[in-house]
Amino acid sequence: MTDAPELRLPQGVTVSHELRLTPTYAARGWLYAGAAGRAGLLSPGLINVIAPGIAQSARCKMNANFGISGLGSLYAALDVKEDDVLTVTINAPATITILSHKRAPTRKAPPERTSRGPNSSPGVPRWMATRLRNQTLGDEHRQFISGEIAKLIPVAADQSHSSWRTARFLIDSLLWCWTADGIDDRGEACRDRLKYDCLRQFHTVDARKRWEQNRGRGTGLRHEHAVPRNQLITRMLSRGQHPTQAEVNALLCRLCFAVVVTVEEDDELKAKGLKDCLPDGWDWNAEGDQRLLRYARAGLIDVVRQPSSTG
Repeated sequence: MTDAPELRLPQGVTVSHELRLTPTYAARGWLYAGAAGRAGLLSPGLINVIAPGIAQSARCKMNANFGISGLGSLYAALDVKEDDVLTVTINAPATITILSHKRAPTRKAPPERTSRGPNSSPGVPRWMATRLRNQTLGDEHRQFISGEIAKLIPVAADQSHSSWRTARFLIDSLLWCWTADGIDDRGEACRDRLKYDCLRQFHTVDARKRWEQNRGRGTGLRHEHAVPRNQLITRMLSRGQHPTQAEVNALLCRLCFAVVVTVEEDDELKAKGLKDCLPDGWDWNAEGDQRLLRYARAGLIDVVRQPSSTG
């Protein structure tokens, strides 16, 4: 919805609006009141939100950017869904009344377009053909990352150094680059190029289905690390002698890889205390499927699949 013109209105004025809820705002119980806030009808602070015919109301907080939170229970009582259009009145200085809401028209998905380029595969959807042009990081890029990590380890391991926290942060970021970045058409490494790419990443069956339904977008997915990054960092820093670049590279090539999971599967890992931890029985010399021990302990090992493309 386009915001109303910016006006300054006196207190006590009531103005009607139609507001369309995005999926995120509907799911999290949020509302954006930018036009009313800029017009002076509402001010950051406590806001009363009511709905005639519903016994409950909500006393919410509006932030400095005119975002209102705390409407989850009221949305549930009204059965508000994503993309619904709310008809509201803004009653200055601190009241919003939800008069009604209506379902937005169902959006019909456009027909799947296939790529017709000279190097395309017949029948491959265009969005997937685009991703097939991406490449995984090559040895040159991985040598660079492992080399930078090796340089940072002495600082990160020395808590008397004033920048040890910064060094740890940089190592953590480089481990993310190792699993999520990819190579574009120009041969350059790009941030998060392969973050959710189920062709190049280990993934679960449901994650692959959702990724394809979303046409390659990451909605409802998580980029998980088979060995959590904090555990890899602790391992590299806890050795008596700092590892060389070659040792860092060998460790990361074997144990630093991603597994794309659904948000529900990610919640299962959290519920079993495995989100950032390694299970009992973990072996740092693990090879093959032994590296997936966290998913085995979470009951997910039977649905984990290897990447179908390595290029």
